[in-house]
Amino acid sequence: MSDAAERKAQWRRVLSVRLKSRRNPAVRYSVAVMGTNGRGMDHIQSYLAQPNVEIACISDVDSRAINKGIAAVVKQQANKPRGMNDFREVLEDKSLDVLSIAAPSHWHAPAAILACPAGNTFTWRNPAVTIRTKAN
Repeated sequence: MSDAAERKAQWRRVLSVRLKSRRNPAVRYSVAVMGTNGRGMDHIQSYLAQPNVEIACISDVDSRAINKGIAAVVKQQANKPRGMNDFREVLEDKSLDVLSIAAPSHWHAPAAILACPAGNTFTWRNPAVTIRTKAN
């Protein structure tokens, strides 16, 4: 198995355990995915594989990436997610349960820091840095 395939399988296992461990399986989780030009597409596929998850929002600074993410979601989900260029608008939406951070590494920590006071649950992969050069 390639390194990328192994990381993808590992991410799906972690996500599956986290969401399936919830006490009420009837609850549906509303998810926003931030950053869909690369790893975010894996996040989208992982969330779509969960029966109690709906991707409600795709956020990216690149409108082409937003459109690519939305297109991937509507192939497997009935409701079309909203597209937002500024993830801070996502944090203001109280209907969202989860912010999945898949943006470039130097955005992980700032997005998580902003998500905390907004009351969002968030997920991201390492690294949690604020300076791009420290991410490698």
